[in-house]
Amino acid sequence: ETIVIAGTYKGKSSAAPIESDLAILHVKLDPKTRWNYDTRHETVIIYVRRGSIQIEGTIVPTHHTAYLSSEGSTLDIISEDEDTDFLLLSGEPLGEPVSAQGSMVMNSEAEINVAYDDYQRGQMGMPWSE
Repeated sequence: ETIVIAGTYKGKSSAAPIESDLAILHVKLDPKTRWNYDTRHETVIIYVRRGSIQIEGTIVPTHHTAYLSSEGSTLDIISEDEDTDFLLLSGEPLGEPVSAQGSMVMNSEAEINVAYDDYQRGQMGMPWSE
C-alpha cells in the first residue's frame, strides 16, 4: 500500500496542494515484496519505520535513514522477511538560502528574529477560527 501524503505516485495525487516538485509517500509492504519508484528528483531520502528493506543489495534496517544518490531513473526496493513500513521523501533543491537557530528554520537571520518575536507574543500559526 502506498499512501500519497504530498505529490503524486502512479496516478494518485495528494489531497493537499503543493508549491514545489516533491513527493512524500508512506509505503507499507508485506514480507518479500518488490516496490518501485520512478525517481525524477535530485534528492531522495527513505526512513524505515518498521521492518527492513533492501536497495541494490544494501539492507536498511528499522529506524535508519537512507540518503540516495541521483543516479538512475528507477528505485527498486524489496522488503525483507517482515512487514515493512517506510517514508520516502523526494524533491528538488529549492536553491534558497537557509538560516537556522534552535527550532526555527527560515531564509535569513532577520526572518528568524521575527519568527521568535511572533512565537513569544503567542502569534505563531495565528490566526485561526476557534
